[in-house]
Amino acid sequence: MHQTQPQQQNLIIEAQERIERAFIKAEQVYGRPFSRAKVTFDIKWGTSKAGIAQILPIRQIKINRQLLTQNPTHILDVTCPHEVAHLVTFDLYGREGWGHGPRWKSVMSNIGLAPKRCHQLVTKVCLTKPVYECERCKEQFVASKKVHAKITMKQLMFKPCKKCRNNYVFKGTVRELLINKTLTCREMPDALK
Repeated sequence: MHQTQPQQQNLIIEAQERIERAFIKAEQVYGRPFSRAKVTFDIKWGTSKAGIAQILPIRQIKINRQLLTQNPTHILDVTCPHEVAHLVTFDLYGREGWGHGPRWKSVMSNIGLAPKRCHQLVTKVCLTKPVYECERCKEQFVASKKVHAKITMKQLMFKPCKKCRNNYVFKGTVRELLINKTLTCREMPDALK
C-alpha cells in the first residue's frame, strides 16, 4: 500500500500520540511519573524489528517507519505501547527489569496488553529465517539466524521436541518452505499462512 506524504506524517503523529497515551496509562496504573523518550522512525527497512526501546546513549523509542506504513493498526495498538512498557519496566526495576521477562510481562498486563514479545508481521528478514522440524512429529519452528549459526558451528545443541522428545533438523528457510508448500509452523506470520 503506497501512502502519500501527508498520510505518512499522520501515522507518525498518531504513533507519537499512542506512545504518550501509553506513558499516561502507566502513570495512572503505577501512581508515579515516568520520563518520556525521544521518538524516532529510523529503523532501517530490512530488519525484522517493529520497534526498539533504548536507554543508552539516549532514552528513545525507535519505530520502523516501513512497518508503520504497511501495518498501522498493529504498530499503533501493540508496538508503541510494547516499547513504552520496556522503558517503564526499566524505570521501575532497573536493569533487572530489562528484556521480556516476568517484570516486563507484568507491566504489559497492567497497562492492558497481552505480554507478547514478538510481532507476526511479514518483513524481508522473516523470509530468510531458518526453519527446524522435529524428526518424528514434524512440529516446526522458526529459529533466529544467530541460533542457526551456533547450531551449524556446533556451539549450541537444541533441546529435544517438547511433544515427543525427538531431535530437530534444519529444513530450509521460510522462503524455501513456502515455495515447496511444506511450511506448517504454528508461529508463522499470519500473512504467510
